[in-house]
Amino acid sequence: SNSRRATYGYDQRIEVHGAKGVVSAENQRPVSIEVATGAGYTRPPLHDFFMTRYTEAYAAEIAAFIDAMGGKVKASPSGEDGLLALALAEAALKSVAEGRVVKMSEVL
Repeated sequence: SNSRRATYGYDQRIEVHGAKGVVSAENQRPVSIEVATGAGYTRPPLHDFFMTRYTEAYAAEIAAFIDAMGGKVKASPSGEDGLLALALAEAALKSVAEGRVVKMSEVL
């Protein structure tokens, strides 16, 4: 579940629970200070905009694109990666529509 509009900032968390454990990624904040008092815990607000949170990631993405276009590295993800992602989505859709397990070989 996700919302593009949270009044308290750019909220993006994920948790995956399984029989053998759990993994989670919390929201990033401009600073990692937390204050605890008798009244409870307080932390700084979240980043207020996705561009603020992902500045370094976007810069790295642009640099990688330039390197790929300049022939320095292979593009990643590749066209084949895109095709496989589409095939996986097609298999999932077919599985839901037909109520059965759909093997990747059926859609590739």
